[in-house]
Amino acid sequence: MNPIFEIPRILQNRYRLLRLAGTGGLSAVFEAEDMTEGRSVAVKVLLHRDGQPPQPDQVQHFLAGARFGIQFSHPHLVRTLDCGEDPEIGPFWVMDFLAGETLARYISGQRDLSEYFIRAIGSQVASCLRTIHERNMLHGDIKPENIFLTQGPHDPWVVVLDFVPMRRLDDWLAMNVTREYLPPEIFSGGMPNAGADAFALGVLLHELTFGVLPMFHQSGELNLPLERRTISPKLAAFLFGLLSFSPKDRLLTLGDLAASGGTGEPESGPIPVTTPDPGPPPPFDLQAAFFQHPFGMLFLDTRMVVTWVNESSRKWLGDGLIGQRFHATPLAFFSPHILGNLEDALETGRITSCPVSGTSLHLWISPVVKDQIIQGIVCTLCPAADEPHVNG
Repeated sequence: MNPIFEIPRILQNRYRLLRLAGTGGLSAVFEAEDMTEGRSVAVKVLLHRDGQPPQPDQVQHFLAGARFGIQFSHPHLVRTLDCGEDPEIGPFWVMDFLAGETLARYISGQRDLSEYFIRAIGSQVASCLRTIHERNMLHGDIKPENIFLTQGPHDPWVVVLDFVPMRRLDDWLAMNVTREYLPPEIFSGGMPNAGADAFALGVLLHELTFGVLPMFHQSGELNLPLERRTISPKLAAFLFGLLSFSPKDRLLTLGDLAASGGTGEPESGPIPVTTPDPGPPPPFDLQAAFFQHPFGMLFLDTRMVVTWVNESSRKWLGDGLIGQRFHATPLAFFSPHILGNLEDALETGRITSCPVSGTSLHLWISPVVKDQIIQGIVCTLCPAADEPHVNG
């Protein structure tokens, strides 16, 4: 039996675990008593799989979400009270215990949801997401199971659950995120951004409105199943915007939805069946493309000082690289002979490459030349199996 299910038990000499309230793909939630404060709380813990404790990266993201939750509050985000690690159970996260039910359970009763209800849910969740995004974080798993209906100042009132601040593509693919709510750019290798949360909210609202997941035309435009119900132009505009293939359009709509308050009766009038011409695409942002590239990239000046790195480099080499001489980075310690390749590239202006000892990575070294003067070097780290080929 999984050791975390052996209850009742006392956690950290403070929280008495009383009953299992629910389980997910990676975690379990218990109703518990805070013996210090004399109140009911929810305690979330990571599950052990096949007798093995959670992986270090799962623990890292779990605790990062808890610590972030402690730092700020929002009326539609579950309140974090405490977190830590227990020697027997492992990492734990203490939150308010909410009375009510998940949105998933609520809609399983095949209720006909009013447009007022749908837009109120959308506005409240959008407001919560905007606050998360302003702190340069993502929710990462918006779906009916993570939206909780509870008592509040007005009805309906929702609280967003299961927040984990995920930024990297690998995090999304490794943390059991529900694939039906992921935006198209994730499947083509794009980096997660705030537009992904907006798309997930669009899927959720489409499901609440029509009872089915969204479908798209070959052009990428949303295909509203208007034969299932009549909706107002306002709700249709929210669905078109949140489910756009353009993350920028989604975020604009998310802001509009958050500001709408979800109030007012459904509007009447014709339903738009096409979206307006979006105009010319935005200019290509070279630095953003480098920053989101799945291969690691480091820019060095002619003094061998690191001046810029992307997210993949941080994933492989850690933080604190900018401003360091390359000689002090983990790469130089892995393979000292790389320094010779860098100096050779600076002197000759040629592209060189070499494996990184002790890893499955390959390093390509490319001089940056402007007006026939070498300005610096780009170091590109890539998995050895996917290394590019250069003819010459």
